Amino acid sequence: MKWGLSFLMVLFSISVKSQTLCRVYNNKAYGYVDIKGKLIVEYKYDIAFTDTIKSIGFVATQKGKIVCINNQGKELFNVFRFDNGPDEISEGLFRIESDNGKIGFADTKGNIIIPPVFSFAYPFHNGMAKVTFSGGKIAEYEHYVWVSDKWFYIVRK
Repeated sequence: MKWGLSFLMVLFSISVKSQTLCRVYNNKAYGYVDIKGKLIVEYKYDIAFTDTIKSIGFVATQKGKIVCINNQGKELFNVFRFDNGPDEISEGLFRIESDNGKIGFADTKGNIIIPPVFSFAYPFHNGMAKVTFSGGKIAEYEHYVWVSDKWFYIVRK
């Protein structure tokens, strides 16, 4: 029993240093608190997609944008919206979107790996992503499909 309690205390001290945040709600908006209950991310997000944040999390602003925040509460960049939520992580990367609608890629630590310069980009698969600088989207049932006659593949840096 004594050994088990010591082990739990060590685990607790490690998690405090890593600044893990937990999602909280105040009947109006979402925010995040640290392990001591201190509010780190203000109550200002309509949706909090991530329930615990170790390095990054995904939240929706009042303007409907999905943004990536770090464990200090800083908004890093806009996240590409996929099926009413943040883009899925594929091979350690997810798509981000600039204010002018260009697509790039970031990693799970919040680093921009490929700047948002593409008109559209598919997720990475087997180390490559299909991208284009031109084209547009057309409605197909309840989703959009991107069309272009100039697709090419990029390799992860």
